[in-house]
Amino acid sequence: MSVKTARALGAALALLALAACQSDLHDFSKPPEGAAKLAAIRSRVFATGDKQKTLRAAIAALQQLGFVVDRADFAAGSVSGAKVDEYLLRLTVTAAPAGADRLLVRAVARYDVTPVLVSEPYEKFFATLSRIMGLEALPAG
Repeated sequence: MSVKTARALGAALALLALAACQSDLHDFSKPPEGAAKLAAIRSRVFATGDKQKTLRAAIAALQQLGFVVDRADFAAGSVSGAKVDEYLLRLTVTAAPAGADRLLVRAVARYDVTPVLVSEPYEKFFATLSRIMGLEALPAG
């Protein structure tokens, strides 16, 4: 192989390697559409500023849905419970201020260690929480 052929082959391989590394541009300032939908499923806003009352209502909602509440940290604004049917389902609820006299309540469900991506468990939880609190659960965002 001549030096000229080797250089041409090396240049072609370098271009091929660069082409393989090229990727589409992505706007990282916006969350992916799937993440935004999941956040909407997992979050609601309640017209109250009473975080402790909201967390107590979350405990009652978890218990009504068959969960055993095993963690509560009122200072951090979170409660968590587990329920075993065919598998372990854990639901963790957090409450944080979302403006004057409003709280953002976020629930995260996991089957063992796998995140729950369907809306049903979240809808059940927020419907129960809304009924206990006597307040409408408004969409977050």
